[in-house]
Parts: sequence; structure tokens; C-alpha cells
Amino acid sequence: MDEIFGEENFVANLVWMKKTGPSGNTSSQYLIDTITEYILCYAKDKTKKVFNYLKHDSDSFTKSGFILKDEYFEQRGYYRLVDLHRGSSASSFQYLESLDYEIKAPDGSFFKLYTNIKKPKSARYTWSYKTYLAGKKQGFIQVIKNNEGFWVAKRKQYQFVKFNPKTLLVETETAGRRFNNVIDKNYNRLKNGFYTTKSANEITEVFFDKTVFNFAKPIELIKYLINICSDKKNTRILDFFAGSGTTGQAVLELNSQDGGTRSFTLITN
Repeated sequence: MDEIFGEENFVANLVWMKKTGPSGNTSSQYLIDTITEYILCYAKDKTKKVFNYLKHDSDSFTKSGFILKDEYFEQRGYYRLVDLHRGSSASSFQYLESLDYEIKAPDGSFFKLYTNIKKPKSARYTWSYKTYLAGKKQGFIQVIKNNEGFWVAKRKQYQFVKFNPKTLLVETETAGRRFNNVIDKNYNRLKNGFYTTKSANEITEVFFDKTVFNFAKPIELIKYLINICSDKKNTRILDFFAGSGTTGQAVLELNSQDGGTRSFTLITN
């Protein structure tokens, strides 16, 4: 896959829990059962690809700390405070003096990052000073004192809008979190897993109790993967190894569920 897409476009190795019970192969009963498979995820251009995410619902909003209100409540909903700085490292997130700027406190004084006062060059802001000023002007910054008595600048994360640090504009977007790479129940809000026993039963029913495809993937798994890759309802799905046609069935079911117009191309030998 690296040769096709380039290793720079590797996104994640998804770990799929394909079954819960032990293998039926008694000849290997004292070995280690393999109950997972791996799904390699690549993008055509990782720098431009936008993946779907888990949007918060009313319950997860509260659990995630979206309980604060301000003058923008009617348009933006509740908000929570998140750090505007990150700890610096020697590799990917290096300290930059330009991102260790002074900020004006509510009492008129100016302060710098308290972490760098305690330990020099240990952190930096994630926004440039220009971005900070633009965000502050549009109500996305709150300066408070932390438990140690230091002034700190926090970023407001709202329920229904976000501040785009690249365009410096306010955009409509429901807050949420990224999917993680584990595919099983209790992860990413999944109530049930996607197990091969179910897909085998689905195929057997279609072909009148005949075993035609031994390794068919569960339809719900394919629907889940399509949903991760995009929230657009008009995407085109290409499957080079069509097999039992699970991908086509998954696309048709998704369209039926949400009124989408997704299309698919299946290729087989």
C-alpha cells in the first residue's frame, strides 16, 4: 500500500474484532487464537482528506463538560474551556519563541505562559499571536486564574460553532471527537461488534443455506468504514475485490437509512 499511496499518506491501522469465541479448529487448540484482523487506512492525499468524526449528542455534551454559557449562547450553545497551549517536545512540537507571547489579563497586567515560568521553554501556544487576537475579538478566548494563581488563556470550544485558525472565521460545526482505531462494541459508541459469524449467516440465507463465500465481511462493518471516511451522502465507493457484493449492499442500505445518493463500483475477476 505504501507503494501505491505513499507512506506519507498512511492514516491508521484499524483493529477489527472479528469474533468473540474460540476457533473451531481443534488441531490448534494449544496455540493462540486470532480474533482480530487489521484494516489499513490510506488517503490519496492525507493533507487534504477530511474524515468524519463522532458528533456529540445531548448526553455526551454534558459528560464532556459543555456546561458554560456566555452572551453567544443562542447562536453557539454551551461551551467548555480547553488549553490554548501544549507542552513542547524535541521533535514534532518544538518550542518557538514567537509562540510564547505575552497576553493581557483582565486586571490590565501582562503575563506569559506559566509553564515556561516554572520550566523555561517547556510549552508554547497552539495559535499565533495574530490568530489569538482574531479569536479573542470574536469571543473565543477566556483568561482566568488557575489553581496555582497564574493567569492562563483558555480557548472556548462551543457546541455548534468553531473558530477556524486558518481562515480566522467562525464556522458552523457540531463539536465532537475523532474515531479511534478499535472496531468493537463499547468503542466509538458501538453497542455491538461486527462479527464474521453474522456475515456468514447473512450470506447463507441469501443462497438458501449454501456456503458460497467463506470470508464475507459483515455489512455493518462496511457501512461503519464508509461512515468513518466521509459524512457526505453523495460519495462514490470503489471495491476492487467485490466478492459477495457486501460493499454494494452496504451502500444501498446507507442510502435507504439517510436518503443519501451514494454510488458504488464493484470489480471482480
